[in-house]
Amino acid sequence: MSSVPPRHVHKEYSASVIESRSNVQSEFRERLDDVYDESSGILFFPSLVSCTSEAQKKVKENWQNLVEVRKPFCVFLLYGSGGGGHLASAQALFDLIKERHPEWQCFLWDVTELAGISLSGSLYNFALEWDLLPFVGALYSVAKIFRPFMDPVFSSRLRGRWRRLPKPDLVVSFVPFLNSAIINSLPESHHITVMTDFTNTEAHPWLQDKRQTILCGTVTSIQQAIRKGYDVSHVKPISGMVVHPRFYKCCSMDISSLKRKLLGTCQERLTVLILIGAYPPYYTTLQIISRFSSPSNHMLGELNVVCICGGNSRLYQELSRLKNSQSSPFYRENLFLLGYTNQVAEYMRISNIIITKPGPGVVAESCVMKVPLIILALNNQLMEQEADVSNWVIRHGIGRKVVFLDQLANVTREEMSMWRENMSKLGENKAVFEVLRELEAYRDAKNDKNRYICK
Repeated sequence: MSSVPPRHVHKEYSASVIESRSNVQSEFRERLDDVYDESSGILFFPSLVSCTSEAQKKVKENWQNLVEVRKPFCVFLLYGSGGGGHLASAQALFDLIKERHPEWQCFLWDVTELAGISLSGSLYNFALEWDLLPFVGALYSVAKIFRPFMDPVFSSRLRGRWRRLPKPDLVVSFVPFLNSAIINSLPESHHITVMTDFTNTEAHPWLQDKRQTILCGTVTSIQQAIRKGYDVSHVKPISGMVVHPRFYKCCSMDISSLKRKLLGTCQERLTVLILIGAYPPYYTTLQIISRFSSPSNHMLGELNVVCICGGNSRLYQELSRLKNSQSSPFYRENLFLLGYTNQVAEYMRISNIIITKPGPGVVAESCVMKVPLIILALNNQLMEQEADVSNWVIRHGIGRKVVFLDQLANVTREEMSMWRENMSKLGENKAVFEVLRELEAYRDAKNDKNRYICK
């Protein structure tokens, strides 16, 4: 072996890089013995075209182990800035990857910002915050008209952004609209699109490029992909929308002790959770809370009302002012406010009913937690991608659709019990774990291919 001149290897495998990595395991260090030169600080291996001696065969075997074990598997997770559902789904998978595969390189990117269109997300959030739902429809119409012309621009911008980053083996998109541009900007990577809507719609197009592998949480979305001509090998069913792993862990928590911890000494009251997306509408939310402020306004008795204000700081400030005033005992004692929080699962766990818009994410989370729903469809105004979600809730008998806020007064405890019982009959949603298995399957197939090439 000493008669063969050393050969420099890619800096990825230099001594300094290996020494700096804290997760080098002892058995891997043993594998390095025959391909690692302490004094020169480089890895080397002889010509392996013909391996005649046992020593050379061992060196080849160790080199293959090194390539397979140490070269990181790189994953990009892409989300959009409009609303909070895309980010929540991407964050769920990101956290699960970090827990199960800390050796992977995993990056979480706002692809709308990288493509230079984060303003559209800001306008969308502003419209939701100010109850301007018709404006959202106008935004979708503009996007539908101009997207085909802008795709080359978005691809070019994204290529420029990726240039300074490691090349991903796998790109997982949680966004509609941009998938063709994403694939064109990284054509050598494998692309998976996880639909965070129940269906593909013109307002929220997911099925955009036959090179995508589509992970679909509903039968309807699978049928849509097949009708659009996607190869069946590129259409994979999953058991629902992606839900963060913490929701599954929270299902086993004791409700009484958790309620005592989060709300204090008001356990005998029913708890209503108001969770209307990342940017809840200001006036609508204030009206809902006002209607629950007195038992005479509804049939549920005295209530705890938990409101998650998310990114609507104006709503949070106004409710805080009301809570700190001395005019109403309800606002002081029965109203609980949160901004952004990672305790949504815990608050769902202690809730008896959730008031929300028909967002696929929050509906999926509620189903995992087995908490019935009141779906807001005020004046029958719904975004196109939300209509199927609302109908799904009604069809499965797990909640009620409210068209006018006056209908909140008629919700009964008996109805809530029936909805909860129906929720217990739903199939189990393990989508986030199924998505990870899809990534692992691709990683394994890639490793098998590399192993074959090495041989």
